[in-house]
Amino acid sequence: MSRSQAAKGIYPTVDPLLSSSKMMDRFFWGDRHYTFAENVREHLARYQELEDIIALLGLEALSEKSRRIVICVRKMQRYFS
Repeated sequence: MSRSQAAKGIYPTVDPLLSSSKMMDRFFWGDRHYTFAENVREHLARYQELEDIIALLGLEALSEKSRRIVICVRKMQRYFS
């Protein structure tokens, strides 16, 4: 459980960056699904880095690529909750 996720109003409060699973194995899931899951984690990590910049300067201060990542991650968070 993650207090930061709960503070943001994201339920269930499981933080995908802090959680790990023994089932998350390339052999078990296959290359395609494992690679996709790793890409999702990378996007979530990048979003976490950008949160302070967004809070201080706003979304407009980001590059186009970073804005796309932010929009994508926000959609993923809504989907996961």
